[in-house]
Formats: sequence, structure tokens, C-alpha cells
Amino acid sequence: GVWYGVTSMALCGGTIPALALWARGILKGTLRRKVTDVIYLTTLWGSIGVLVHYFYGLQEEVFGSGTDFLTIVQKVIVDQFILNPFIAQPYFFCWLRFRDVNYDWAALCETLRHPMNCAIVIAAQLVAVWCTWIPGTTLIYLMPTELQIVLLNILSVFFSILLSMLSANSNGGAEGVEAEGEQEDLETKKPGTA
Repeated sequence: GVWYGVTSMALCGGTIPALALWARGILKGTLRRKVTDVIYLTTLWGSIGVLVHYFYGLQEEVFGSGTDFLTIVQKVIVDQFILNPFIAQPYFFCWLRFRDVNYDWAALCETLRHPMNCAIVIAAQLVAVWCTWIPGTTLIYLMPTELQIVLLNILSVFFSILLSMLSANSNGGAEGVEAEGEQEDLETKKPGTA
């Protein structure tokens, strides 16, 4: 049910990758900040578990559970070219940007006041999404319904690490996730300023 999706996505998309980022030295700052980041990413991916549970259920209602060519193509198109660019990536962008600006609501709002800059970052992230998830969702939708979340979780471990690194890099490098000191937010910098 939905709780399996939430728990497994929280663990595989959030906790395990966050601990891997911590172990590789990508999560910066104090111990408190690192623990906050792990909890935050676990919560983010748990919320994605809810979305995935209901979205996969909707896909099965609309297109069926078949693994024929047409069914898989329809599911991948809806997943990758409707859900991802219009719902999932903006959602991830806001969550990860909030982390990258040190959980500062004012800084997040300032970032969001520049929709073209946000769109550029989201578009760059979509390239990584499509390179990972077009083949990934094709494999997922080839599986019986009961195994789809299992494969999704395996792919999510690696994708979560990639997305966190891309988000941090779009904010001036891996230092963008550092909790100490002021970080210049490249997305909100006005053209022509130093």
C-alpha cells in the first residue's frame, strides 16, 4: 500500500543516498546540519513515495497493467513528459533549493522571483532525469505491478545522489549545501552585477 511506497522511497531515495553524500563529504557543515539534511531528504523522498504510489495506480487504471509495447510507451510518455517537467521537477527544485539556501524561506522566495533562472536549472535537471528515467521507467513498466516499486527504489538510490549533486552544483558547487557562512545564490544574481 501507500505506506510501503512512503517507507521504501524515504529509505532508498532519502536516507541511504543522504548518508552516502555525507560519507563522501558532499554534505557540509556541522553535525546538526548533516543530520538535518538526512532527515530533510528522507522526508522529501517519503513524500515522493506518496506521489509515486498514486501515480502508478492512476497509470494502471488508465493504461492497464500490460507490458505490451503500446502500454509501456504511453506510460513512459505520461511519466516523463507530463509528470516530470510539470510536477516532479518543480517540486524537487523547490525542496532542494530550500536545502541549498540553508532552509531560509526568504532566500527560497527570492530564488522563485526569477522564474527564468529556475526554468534553466529545472531544464538542466530534466536532462539528467530523462537520461536516467526514460530507460528506467521503461524497465519499471516492463515489470509486474508488484515489482515496479522495488526497481524504482533501486534506481532512486543512485538518482537521488545525482539530483542532490546537480542541485548543489547549480548553487555554486558542492559548497552550496554548506551551512556555515553566506553563500552566493547564482540563480538570484542579477545580470551585470559582480
